[in-house]
Amino acid sequence: MLKWENETGEKTLTSNYLSTRNFSLDYWKTSPTVTFQKGINFNWDFMYSYAEKRYKLAGDFASLSTLGTTIKYTVVNLLNISSSFSFLAIGYTGANNSSLEYEMLEGLKKGNNFTWELLLNKRVAKNLDLTLNYNGRKPESIKTIHSGTVQIRAFF
Repeated sequence: MLKWENETGEKTLTSNYLSTRNFSLDYWKTSPTVTFQKGINFNWDFMYSYAEKRYKLAGDFASLSTLGTTIKYTVVNLLNISSSFSFLAIGYTGANNSSLEYEMLEGLKKGNNFTWELLLNKRVAKNLDLTLNYNGRKPESIKTIHSGTVQIRAFF
């Protein structure tokens, strides 16, 4: 299956207390995705996206090219496993280590970046779900960043 999404818009932040962090961005993005599905339990996505963002006042510019894959396995009402990996090539002209850079580059850094995620959601009892989530990212010039969460949800 082929899915192609396009998006264009404006993102604005206005703060009465932190006016140095105010911004208004114009952006556009295109994202084709090819999905292979085997039965109802397994699918594998391959995606590419390209996005451009421009800061209206100073002309700061960001381009983000992303190539990624996601694998999902599901056993209905019992188990969901999802794994993804992405390579991002990011170009940026603007001030480094600023809130604007963080917003425009989606928390990543200029250059080559890698991101990955592993998600496990399991029904452990009739009214109890366990969720494990691990995320990692590796910007070109910084150490690898790891984060994870564990969640137990009870249904009454």
